[in-house]
Amino acid sequence: MKIKILGTCAAEGWPALFCNCPACRKAGQLGVKNLRTRCSIQIDDLLKVDLPPDSLIHAHKYNLKMHELKYLLITHSHADHLSPGEIEYIIHPYAVPPVIENLKVLGNSECIAIMKKAMESPLSDFEGLMNEVRPFETLSLPPYSVTTLKANHRPDQFPLNYIIEKDGKSLLYTCDTGFYEEETWEFLKDRRVDMVISECTEGPNRSRGQYHMGFPDVLEFREKADKISLSDSDTQWILTHFSHGGGLLHDELVSLMEPEGFKVAWDGLEIDL
Repeated sequence: MKIKILGTCAAEGWPALFCNCPACRKAGQLGVKNLRTRCSIQIDDLLKVDLPPDSLIHAHKYNLKMHELKYLLITHSHADHLSPGEIEYIIHPYAVPPVIENLKVLGNSECIAIMKKAMESPLSDFEGLMNEVRPFETLSLPPYSVTTLKANHRPDQFPLNYIIEKDGKSLLYTCDTGFYEEETWEFLKDRRVDMVISECTEGPNRSRGQYHMGFPDVLEFREKADKISLSDSDTQWILTHFSHGGGLLHDELVSLMEPEGFKVAWDGLEIDL
């Protein structure tokens, strides 16, 4: 799998849109890896996770072949992960030929409802596009196998994380979530992954609530994953979804986290798995 990390920030972006805090001012001055857009990844030009409001910028900046996408997996309905109006542009005359003939969009019931509500064209034009999934399902999406997990992020719905497998390699994408609840850990006991791309919203700080993680929480997450053999010494750990509230710029995050065996992602990072 060829993985492109498109965006690495939490909802507000970094520098945040209306913010003048020291972390945002410094990020703007330093630029390069300190400029972070909203989170998404793309795999092999065929599979994308989330459709944030920065998707058009990602497509332009990285010359993405969005017309070749076969699968779009949505984690949850928050606006930094799902910009529902963008779905309108997969049909004629916005896309020629229409992408709808090749694409499946998968998400929970709330995500599907929000996308349908955002449609300006008749829903009949999107027949077969949107597919509702629930936690703890394994889906055959050739050439991938995708397993849905229950994230710990929205108590009023089923936010999803994903295990994506291809050619004997497996990736756990875990954004947005706090420390998993026991039912998710129990489901993961018989699995092993080669890579984890994990959120680290709070940067160096412990999470202020239960629905995100900071670095102390991620360390405990990895310890639990190792304990149940989900991960081991060969598993690669990549951190993403940083908020400016954490305060540390890219090189400062690297100095803190890479000695502990974590790679700090930046917008545009490419990884082969």
